[in-house]
Amino acid sequence: MNMLYCDNCKEDREIVIKKNMLRMFKGVEVNVEEQIAFCIECGNELVDKELEKDNLSKIYKKYRDVCDLISGQEIVEFRQKHGLSQRELTCILDLGKMTINRYENGSLPSKSNSQLLRHVFNNEEVFLAQSKKAYEAGRIKEKTYKKIEANSHGITKYNLMKQVIDSMIIEKPSEYNGFKSFDYDKTECLIGYLSKRVNLTITSVNKYLWYIDFAYFKKYTKSLTGIVYIKEKYGPVVKERMYDSLVVSNRYVETHEEEDGDFRRKSILNLTEIDSACFNEKELEIINLVIDSFKDLRVKDISDLSHKEKAWMETELKEKISYSYAFDLIRF
Repeated sequence: MNMLYCDNCKEDREIVIKKNMLRMFKGVEVNVEEQIAFCIECGNELVDKELEKDNLSKIYKKYRDVCDLISGQEIVEFRQKHGLSQRELTCILDLGKMTINRYENGSLPSKSNSQLLRHVFNNEEVFLAQSKKAYEAGRIKEKTYKKIEANSHGITKYNLMKQVIDSMIIEKPSEYNGFKSFDYDKTECLIGYLSKRVNLTITSVNKYLWYIDFAYFKKYTKSLTGIVYIKEKYGPVVKERMYDSLVVSNRYVETHEEEDGDFRRKSILNLTEIDSACFNEKELEIINLVIDSFKDLRVKDISDLSHKEKAWMETELKEKISYSYAFDLIRF
């Protein structure tokens, strides 16, 4: 039994919850259903802090969606991307002392502030210029500005590389990309995940990507990454030989060259954890299946196995490999 203090009855009373449709909020039509507590004895409206909190959360969310206002989570993610505190971001944007703190904790930004934040967040050059202005005005320290400068240049380089790779690899959905347009972010996460689980090299990355994509297509009739693969002498490779660029631009890995007999071996080393939301359970099942099957094999062993695949044997050299061959995979 829920009880609340009733000012009218001057004692705790049992409550009844009634629904109310809030049509307008701050001059905007929101149509949000609220839940309000009333005294069961006298019908007086009562203050239920939990209900009010829930009501306000729903109202704010609907108002934010209708007005396309920036969310607190978007602000948090931008700060984390640049390694900034709330105070540092506030100083860079020259906002009120507690503004960013309030927005991240659920307060609604004004439309003008929301537009400012989106404009700055979506344009690295604008953010860098704003940071420089804050540094020159003495609002942030030199160390903070140098950190932003280095990070912004890295992000700009990454975005440019991503655009180049997209333009080289992306094709309309067809049998050659597993009926899926190329997904750069998914591919980046996959390479990062592989570098954490196996001794990955610039040579073996093609083998793992190909087998994972084709094994996934075999079970779900759609590729994981949308990559188009070409038949080369030593096995299937990413279209336009873009595997090098996929690794160089990858935020989760770095490469390291070392002597390996008469050859130079280029290893792909993990730098940081990938986003846990990159893959769903079905995707991870296939990825781990391929990893567990190949992790104890040499690159040459995997290459030899790929040469026994019908996909490789029946496709002409330098030609695209159809995902329809996925149903003939030997191991999966």
